[in-house]
Amino acid sequence: MTKLRDLLIILALLVGPALDVTAAPLGTAHITRVELAKRIKNLDVKTEDIKIEKKKKSDPPEWTINLNGTFNREDWGLVIQESEALFDSENEFSLTLPISEESSEIRVVAIGPLGQTESETLTLVAPKILFKKTPPPPPEKVEVEMKPDFIYSGFSSSLGLSIISYTETGITPLSETALTGKISYGRALPWRRWDWGVNSFLTLLPLTASKSPSARFLGVNARVGYTLPFIQEPWKVSILGGFYYTTMIVNLANLTAVEKFGFSNMLGPQLFPTVRRRLNNGQTVSGYLKFSPVSGGPFLLGVANREIGLGMTYSRPVGKNEHPLSVGIDLARISLQQDFIVRGNTYTVEIQSSSYSLAVGYGF
Repeated sequence: MTKLRDLLIILALLVGPALDVTAAPLGTAHITRVELAKRIKNLDVKTEDIKIEKKKKSDPPEWTINLNGTFNREDWGLVIQESEALFDSENEFSLTLPISEESSEIRVVAIGPLGQTESETLTLVAPKILFKKTPPPPPEKVEVEMKPDFIYSGFSSSLGLSIISYTETGITPLSETALTGKISYGRALPWRRWDWGVNSFLTLLPLTASKSPSARFLGVNARVGYTLPFIQEPWKVSILGGFYYTTMIVNLANLTAVEKFGFSNMLGPQLFPTVRRRLNNGQTVSGYLKFSPVSGGPFLLGVANREIGLGMTYSRPVGKNEHPLSVGIDLARISLQQDFIVRGNTYTVEIQSSSYSLAVGYGF
C-alpha cells in the first residue's frame, strides 16, 4: 500500500506541472499532539488524513497543508505560526501553512482577553518522498577545443644572443657569440587536436669569434603535432614529429684542405614533445625536448649522429591587441661521428657543436 501511495505521488509530481493544476492533493500528513495535560484547553485540531497540496507553478515544488480545527473559549484568540486564526460562527478555523520537511513543528499560542497565554507545539509528519532531494544533473562536459598556442596569423619572430662552441677532430676549436634570429608559423589542422608548424633559425651576425673565419648556422624544422586528450587545462602536452635540416655556413675560400671545417646539409626525422602551463592573465610557461638523428655527406643516419635540444619559454600578452611577448632559453647540441678507412687505416672524425641562446620574441 505504501509503494502504491508513493507511486501516485510521483505521478502527481510529473503530471501536475504539465496540467498546471492548482492545489492538487499529493498524499496526506498527520499531526501528533503533546500529552493531554500540556495541551491548550478546548483546542481541537484534525490530526489524521491532512491533505498535502502543491502550490501552483512552484519549481522546485512547495507544499502546503490546511490546518483545521475548533477552539471553544470565549474572547480568546489563536495564533498559529505567527498567523492569526479566523473563526466562523461554529468556532471553527482553517489556516494554510507551508511545509518544507518531512517532520516539522507547528507553534500554536492561545491569547486570553487579559493577555494571558497558553502554548502548544504540534508535530507534523509528511511523506518522506515529497522532500527527497533530487541530485542536480551532472554538469555537461564541455569539450574545450585544444588549439595550438599560435596567436593571430600564427607568425612569431625572435632575436637572441647565442654562445656557440664547435670542435672537430684535427681542427682548432671555435668559440663565438652571435645574434640569432628565428621565425615561426603554425596553424591548426582540420582534425581535432592536430596542428602543424614550421620554423627556421639563422646566425645573423657573429659578434666575437676565437678564430677566423667564424661560422654561421642555419636550421629548418617542420612538424605535425597531436595534443594529448587526457591532459586537462591549464596543462597541455603535445607530441610532435617531423623533419629537421641544418647546415653550417663557413667561408672556406682562404683555408687549406687541412684547415677546412664544418658540416653541411644534415637532414633527419625528429621527435619533439612539448608541455605548456597556463598562468593568470593569459601568461604561459612552456618547455620542449628535441631528439633528431641526422645524416648527410659522409655521416650516416643513426643515434650517434644526432641533435638533442631543450628549451623553456615564458610568454604574456601585451598591448591593446594582446600579442604575445616571450622570453626563452634554448640549448642544443649536435654530435656527429664517422669512421673512415684510408689505406687500411681507420680514422674517426668527431664533430661537436653546442649553442646556448637567450631570445626575446613577439607574435603577430
